[in-house]
Amino acid sequence: MRIHFLALVLTAVAIGCGETSGDGNGSVSAGGTSGSGGSSGSAGNGGTGGGTSGNGGNGGTSASGGTGNAGSGGSSGSGGTTGGSGGSSTAAECVSAGDCKLFSDCCSCLGVPNGENPGGCDLVCDVDECSRQGIKEPQCIAGRCVAGYECDGRKALCATPSPVCGPGEVAEIEGGCWSGDCVPAIECVGVTSCADCVGENVACATYDTQLGPEYHCVEIPDGCNGFATCECLGPTVCVQGFNACQDFSGIKGLACSCPAC
Repeated sequence: MRIHFLALVLTAVAIGCGETSGDGNGSVSAGGTSGSGGSSGSAGNGGTGGGTSGNGGNGGTSASGGTGNAGSGGSSGSGGTTGGSGGSSTAAECVSAGDCKLFSDCCSCLGVPNGENPGGCDLVCDVDECSRQGIKEPQCIAGRCVAGYECDGRKALCATPSPVCGPGEVAEIEGGCWSGDCVPAIECVGVTSCADCVGENVACATYDTQLGPEYHCVEIPDGCNGFATCECLGPTVCVQGFNACQDFSGIKGLACSCPAC
């Protein structure tokens, strides 16, 4: 009986140990679940992704460098514009008659700068034009070398009608009356009004003097591109004290005045 009871007890103990062993196997199974925790290694991959994002930051730095270079280029462009503006300025042909000389042939009598030699005509004559007109010395008028004809009709004292002249020419005055000749308006000491200054490259320049306005027909320098403004034409005609300049409105030309006169 005792032996039978002991056998029962041993059997119960054995069964209990088997359950414990089963529990151990269950623990191993749970350990397998813990292995899925190895999936946490995926989080490590996430760390790699973070590194990639850092490379993207470097790319941003490169873009910033490009922007700086572009700005510098723009500044250079502005410098070029300034240079172009400075190129429009020109100077007067003369400041005194000593800067000029006469050019004369059978067709014309002109005042020109000392360094200029215009081409002549092919006609043959016994007397050149300056000698025929009695012109012996050039003059410097409104910054231009001119032959020095008197062409201001307000100084004609005779009742004889003035001759009709072609575009760009005006009637000459000698001894208080019309000589009968037509001469280039740009070669005159003065003309009657701005209406005498015609031609694509001719402008009117007035000198406001104490005795009233003087009218001069002047050629527009090539550097002004046909614009008769104080900005470009002004420095070439508003000289010898008449250095204050005002642009005309509706008329191609400008007015020069002498603040100190």
